[in-house]
Amino acid sequence: MVGSGVAGLRAAIELSQAGSVVGPLPKSDLSDSATAWAQGGIAVSPQRRDEIGPHEQDTIKAGDGLCRADAVALLVEEGPKNYRAN
Repeated sequence: MVGSGVAGLRAAIELSQAGSVVGPLPKSDLSDSATAWAQGGIAVSPQRRDEIGPHEQDTIKAGDGLCRADAVALLVEEGPKNYRAN
């Protein structure tokens, strides 16, 4: 089972092509996903000189108090290391 957002559905496609049986597992119904609210994913700047502090503050502010500060810190610190332009 995977989420019903864009990332979850994309993972389901990849897993099914590899021979796995998968299905979406939404929060409540299939249209209820973070995709519509832009609450998922990793936001990084491709500019290596950018500071991570403002990204961390923006993420916490956008999370409206629901973010775990340690998780946000890890995300903004590790995100640029894992960023790959297409």
